[in-house]
Amino acid sequence: MSDPVLALYQHMMKNDIHLQYMGDLEEYESNAAYSEAACKRLQAMLDVPAKKELERFLDMKSVAESMELEAAFTAGLAMGLQLLRLI
Repeated sequence: MSDPVLALYQHMMKNDIHLQYMGDLEEYESNAAYSEAACKRLQAMLDVPAKKELERFLDMKSVAESMELEAAFTAGLAMGLQLLRLI
């Protein structure tokens, strides 16, 4: 991701601009809250080694999801710029 695109991406995420484009923000927020609560319940049930393994998994999953989101943002921006050239 180039520096200008990264700056746009960080601005979008920091200011929650992306939430304006959620199809159903209420459903998103509900699912996010439920998944966070479910994760906490699961962690409470696990022994220490299993809890550490879950944390490693969640960290890796978060990195992968962040990479996907950055790629989708970059692709959307690139497509938008290409469409502007057609006008």
